[in-house]
Amino acid sequence: MFVKKYLNLIFRKKQSEGISLTEEERDVLRKITRTGSVLTFVLLIAFLILTLTGLTKTGGILLILFWILLALLMRGYETTKAFCYPLLVLGCVTSNMYFPGIYLNWFGVKTTALVIPILQIIMFGMGTQLALKDFRQIMTAPGLFLLEPLRSL
Repeated sequence: MFVKKYLNLIFRKKQSEGISLTEEERDVLRKITRTGSVLTFVLLIAFLILTLTGLTKTGGILLILFWILLALLMRGYETTKAFCYPLLVLGCVTSNMYFPGIYLNWFGVKTTALVIPILQIIMFGMGTQLALKDFRQIMTAPGLFLLEPLRSL
């Protein structure tokens, strides 16, 4: 029951429209956030204990759950909402580190064959976000544009 109310509170248009929550809704949100915070702390401690005792695979599952739960908790507040996506990425990276076999073959297709098409889609998406002012910036200071790659050496 709490989870259902929590998800309704998080994804509600009421918050995005700037309408304040009722006191009962705030109370439910506080209770669930407290419970989730304690659970994330317990997951992290259990991960550390299991990893130190040599049960790394089981510890990996707990670490994945830790990142996902932490991301969901961050999603509940406007000030921390921006951290949700990076935390989910950390959860995915953690799952890939602990269970790489899951990602090697999907439905009979080797995932290594998908790297180049996925990169092309990402680069196309990034390119469609560019505007003319971005290109004007490069033209006003072309030296910086050309010297930037050399800075990393």
